[in-house]
Amino acid sequence: MDALSIARTTPDTPDVQALLTRHFELMRAISPEESCHVMQPDALLDRGVVLYAARDGDAVLGVGALADLGARHGELKSMHTAAEARGRGVARAILSAERVALNYLMRL
Repeated sequence: MDALSIARTTPDTPDVQALLTRHFELMRAISPEESCHVMQPDALLDRGVVLYAARDGDAVLGVGALADLGARHGELKSMHTAAEARGRGVARAILSAERVALNYLMRL
């Protein structure tokens, strides 16, 4: 991993949307319908959802969203690492950024 960076993004950014769509389609394909709670990419535009993207240069390697549930609680949403980037610490880096955001929520 050369220069992994984690930053807030939006699900309508074309490369982020492409990875979220891959995630959505994969989860729908491998999960029983009654147990599949994956969010449509557009649902991540809702107020209270913060989306992060991990990038190596211009390439999106992973995404993770944190939903503010109120009362100082948050929930991880739509966590996904591109298959070609797995094993490189992408998810760990996203979770670290989300932990910082969640700690912030808990202080409000």
